[in-house]
Formats: sequence, structure tokens, C-alpha cells
Amino acid sequence: MKHIILTVLLLFSISVYGQELTPEQKAVKAEVLKTYIIPLYGGGSLDDLKAGLHEDFNMYVLYEGQFSKRSKKMWMDKMDEVRSRPKKAGPKAKNTWNFLMIDITGQTAVAKVEVFRNGKLNFTDYLTLYKFEDQGWKLLSKFFTSH
Repeated sequence: MKHIILTVLLLFSISVYGQELTPEQKAVKAEVLKTYIIPLYGGGSLDDLKAGLHEDFNMYVLYEGQFSKRSKKMWMDKMDEVRSRPKKAGPKAKNTWNFLMIDITGQTAVAKVEVFRNGKLNFTDYLTLYKFEDQGWKLLSKFFTSH
């Protein structure tokens, strides 16, 4: 847990593309780290991921020429199933990530994040968020490319 907290604090101090982040960009980055990156790629709890996704969240997938849309429930059911599988023998993969962009207009934000597995680019994720008065920033959709 200390490692995760230190990682998050370190990432707060790093800017996107070498530019200083605005306070609102820092808030979006913190939300994406806490409720998406750490739960999905950093070994965190799926409960945090579920809490960070808006109830109407959708993930859009283009795989082998076939387009599909997965609801929050469909994706979380799949993640629960994947996490319940027996662990593979051997060293655990080391995931790292890099925020390439956080763009905000009003209550709308887009984050572009590269995810590396064992030093190799694995995914580029595009996340859209809305800022709700009663809930703060919530993830509404995910598009991604596998490398």
C-alpha cells in the first residue's frame, strides 16, 4: 500500500508533456489513478474501479474487425471472472503507465494513457469523464488500442 501511495504522489509531481498541470487536470489525473489505473493495472481493488465508473459507463472495443460495446456490468463481471482465475506460475508482470494528455473543457475531460507491461507498450487508453456536482469526476467511456 505504501508503494501505491508513493507512486501516486510521484505521479502528481510529474506533468503531462512537460507542462505544469492545472488544478483541475490534477484532479482528473488523481481520479483516473485512484479509480482506473491502480485498480486495473496496479493490483488495486476492483471495488475502486467500480466506484469510479459512472452507472452508464461503456467500453468500446474493436477486435479483429468486430465492434462491440460493453456496459459497466458486462465489463465488471468479466473482470471479476478474470481475477478469480488461478494465478499463473512465474514472475508477475510489471505494469507502468504514462499520461500523455488530459484535456478539459467545462465539465468534460479526456485522458490519454499509455500502459506498459514489462517495459513494452501494451495499451493506449482513451478515457472520457464528466464532472458531476454531487459525485465529482466519473469515467463515462473507454476506447483503447492494443499494441
